[in-house]
Amino acid sequence: MLIPYPSKDNIRKNKRRKQRRRKNKKRKNRRRNKLFFPKKWDNYHPNSASVENTENLCGRKKLIVDFADIGWGDWIISPKSFDAHYCAGSCPFPLTKRLRPSNHATIQSMVHAIGIYKDVPAPCCVPDSMSSVTLLYFDESRNVVLKNYPSMTVNSCACR
Repeated sequence: MLIPYPSKDNIRKNKRRKQRRRKNKKRKNRRRNKLFFPKKWDNYHPNSASVENTENLCGRKKLIVDFADIGWGDWIISPKSFDAHYCAGSCPFPLTKRLRPSNHATIQSMVHAIGIYKDVPAPCCVPDSMSSVTLLYFDESRNVVLKNYPSMTVNSCACR
């Protein structure tokens, strides 16, 4: 049995449909971003001190953990240390794209800023992306083990 090959016209139509879908998806994403991140907010700072002091904003801070310092140096063979990093800083109102907030954090930031509900805190600076670390170590029976541990290194931070 022969399977007919699509004509060139059908191939062109399908290609145009895909291009239209991609274009519509980009438009939809742009509209969604404008809802939560109006352009005028990108450079907004509630007071001049926050403009000068951007190191207090949510971001990744350097942290190198030496296993000997935490008492694990005698059973971990390699690596002797690793870049763990951590997240710290404020998530001030209004949250900008640079802080990569979730939609929930954006709303929480508004509610906190308005002050209607006194118990609602500002969003927190937390790890957004993490990577794994592979360790070579001795187990309880003194066997050498190679194991990959996920979520050990902070790659980036965001307001959540």
